[in-house]
Amino acid sequence: MERFATCFSTARCRLLEDPVLLRSDLESAEWAELRRRLSDVAIFSEMFDVTIEARAEGLALIDEDGEATDSMFPRTGTVGHAALLLLTRATTGHGAGSDMGAPPVLGRHDVEAIMTELADRHRRYWSQLAEDPARLTDAVLDLLEDHRLIAIEDHTVTLMPTAWRYGIEEVVADGSGPVGESSQPALGTLR
Repeated sequence: MERFATCFSTARCRLLEDPVLLRSDLESAEWAELRRRLSDVAIFSEMFDVTIEARAEGLALIDEDGEATDSMFPRTGTVGHAALLLLTRATTGHGAGSDMGAPPVLGRHDVEAIMTELADRHRRYWSQLAEDPARLTDAVLDLLEDHRLIAIEDHTVTLMPTAWRYGIEEVVADGSGPVGESSQPALGTLR
């Protein structure tokens, strides 16, 4: 029993440090104990003003106000918008994460091709970073990896189950008015 109390404390600490704690991060017994004692984790809501989102794949701390983090996602700006659009493209047609078998894997070359296409389409609205798709790709991948939405190994990018939480409708303003409401995610920030 003491072992489970220790692993529960460790899991709680990891959840405070990382935006996401995946089921695959823990041993089966540790995961079962964490799920059993999930109500004990609810104190985070009171202490840190965050919401815990529990799913079969893992737990995520959602910071609605963006007060508990120094790196928010989703975020505004070129890199934030490009990251959301990349997630939308990568998750479209692949079901809900690990429930559908192996998660989608993209090559670095594929991601850079998507970034090049997105930069061409949105260049008018994006910063000068859109002029260099390789640098834009690096910035987007760093952001997504930092928030555990992807995993990068060698030259491959694997989508994590949390990637399916974020998807937006791609809208490009045509000069006749503002970008529609559907282009803004209505979800909290992944801490």
